[in-house]
Amino acid sequence: ESMKWLGRGGLVIVMSFFGLPIFLGISGLFSSLLWDRLSLEVERTLYGTSPNVKVGCGGLIWGLITRAAFSGALFLLSFCFFWTGPIAPAIYAAWIGTLDFSASAYIRRGVLFPSEFSRVWKPKRAKGFALACGLVSLVPLLFVLMLPGMVAGATILCREGEKP
Repeated sequence: ESMKWLGRGGLVIVMSFFGLPIFLGISGLFSSLLWDRLSLEVERTLYGTSPNVKVGCGGLIWGLITRAAFSGALFLLSFCFFWTGPIAPAIYAAWIGTLDFSASAYIRRGVLFPSEFSRVWKPKRAKGFALACGLVSLVPLLFVLMLPGMVAGATILCREGEKP
């Protein structure tokens, strides 16, 4: 009986340190692929138009591979800093969230990862947006509910940084 409690306690400890990075890793890999339509509608509604540069299949695949590799590296790095509790995963969420949520808007402009990496930080509000992504990620249910808003915010940041 005491072993069950010890096992459950260990699971709670492991999940408190590793649960957030795992959740963020999974959502980070797929979120940039799911929100293109929302990003497009936000841009068209707010600004009337949206660029539509056609990116070839090879470019999209290369961008996806490099994005996944970068996200995976940060994901593994956040595990190395498990002792910081939620701080390392929140930093991971801030960085990856800013890149992933703006991915659709940058792809429409023909900017693929890793080129997006340096451009995403141009807008004045990018660091504040990243901080908000990191803080919201600390509450996973809130993070999921805020995904559409974060995609909309990242689309606006892209538009500000990449004035047509």
